[in-house]
Amino acid sequence: MKPLTLEDPNWTPVIGIEYPEIRDVSGHFCPSMIVIYRKAYRPGEQIIVGRFCLPVRHGLFEVLIEAQDKGTAWREASVVADLCSERLLTTDLLRTMLKRHPFDDAEYDDQFPTHCLSRVRRALQWFITESGLVVTEPPAPSSRSKPTSSGITLGHLGCTIRPPQRFMFCPNLLNPESNKQRFYRATLGSDDVRMLVVSVWHTHSYAPNLRKRGKESLRQIALHGAQLIHRSQNFGRIRVTVEDVPVNRRTTWRGASSGRDAIITVVDCEENSGLPCQNTIGWTRDDHSDLIHLIYCAGTLGVNHMEARSELIECLLSVRRVSNGSSYVSGRRRSSQSIWNVDVDTAQLPETTPSS
Repeated sequence: MKPLTLEDPNWTPVIGIEYPEIRDVSGHFCPSMIVIYRKAYRPGEQIIVGRFCLPVRHGLFEVLIEAQDKGTAWREASVVADLCSERLLTTDLLRTMLKRHPFDDAEYDDQFPTHCLSRVRRALQWFITESGLVVTEPPAPSSRSKPTSSGITLGHLGCTIRPPQRFMFCPNLLNPESNKQRFYRATLGSDDVRMLVVSVWHTHSYAPNLRKRGKESLRQIALHGAQLIHRSQNFGRIRVTVEDVPVNRRTTWRGASSGRDAIITVVDCEENSGLPCQNTIGWTRDDHSDLIHLIYCAGTLGVNHMEARSELIECLLSVRRVSNGSSYVSGRRRSSQSIWNVDVDTAQLPETTPSS
């Protein structure tokens, strides 16, 4: 027979995912996640990893537990031997059993206490329930999952926004009043961490033809802004595609038409090393406003195009203006140069600095 990893098209290295709640110092419970998966599964070696992730106020607390066995499938072989003693198994029945029987179930952990999976589960169980783990700095309310579903307020940017699923708001602790606020999303099995940046731009003193209302004006601003962002970050071979946000019954209800314009720019370019790169930016502006809110999605090359575009549109159309006294949204005039001031760091977006 072929190895199980090749025989079964539904085989996955992920063994299980759990979401235990951890008590904090005030008596409330904080969400966490445990993922158990196979890091190696080949003849003569099996490595099981248990990853515990707990969001805290200033980041992510993570514990990694790893166990290794030199044998590959002795747990499975022992279970199969017990089953064969009870009935006669043909090759076809045995192949079906190997695909479907839950050899990784926790019910077998006591029977095989030295197996790497049993050891990882036992260590995680001790850590969660017996180690005295308590959260002393729980995540801020704005970064927990519930506020994410209903919208996060970025007061000094003058808006609320609903980021895509699993994007976590990471406040800029060194510069809380920064004109760039970031959200991040990490995916199991991938080294890539997706970044989404929200910013606000002003058009008070920009070229007169670009101060006109309407989608065509926003298209020109988006085209020029996307080019300038990437030039300032030393990207090469910059090609910008401008797309209208499709308007249907749902987007109309959420504000994409009749009072709001929205545009997407897809920027294909090259990094200094010559590697291809793609970033996607969404732009939106209310008819009565000189403020443009933009959402910068970094590293969209190779990402499912339809999924990424759908997430960006949902996020873009969730933007709602809020009133406050911030200098970013107060209507103070700024020079035309400050509108497009861009940091050199490739992770940065334009910073608007009030003119003197």
